[in-house]
Amino acid sequence: MANASDYLEQAIYNHLFRGTTFNRPTPYIGLTLNVPNDSGAYVEVSNVGTGYTRYPNASGTNVWTAMTAPGSGENSAVFSFPQTGAALANWGTVSGVIICDAATWGQGNSNMLMWGQLTSPRDVQTNDTFTFSAGSLKITIA
Repeated sequence: MANASDYLEQAIYNHLFRGTTFNRPTPYIGLTLNVPNDSGAYVEVSNVGTGYTRYPNASGTNVWTAMTAPGSGENSAVFSFPQTGAALANWGTVSGVIICDAATWGQGNSNMLMWGQLTSPRDVQTNDTFTFSAGSLKITIA
């Protein structure tokens, strides 16, 4: 996952070069049924009766490794969806991942910070759990 959204790129630029404030957001991880893009367009897994929610407060030294040269790190914690057990209904084929600045579900209800395409999309059915094992979600800043 090395794709910063237009929102994040503009916020960093404005913070560094124009003197505007950009407070550190609390990251939430979400799953999408399409491959997102820089403009923030995505179709998130439905949260209506499915048990799906974004993975909350995905930050900290106990959650991510230290960044190594040339600018990459990875999750050291396991991220499981849903956190409460198994999917209550079919989610569809998950093919993308997003990192947003809020827990609120759905496009337009938060700012997408980063996005990535899964190397192996997965059809999540009732009673499944979707998991990113430790080391499987990589962040590269270049």
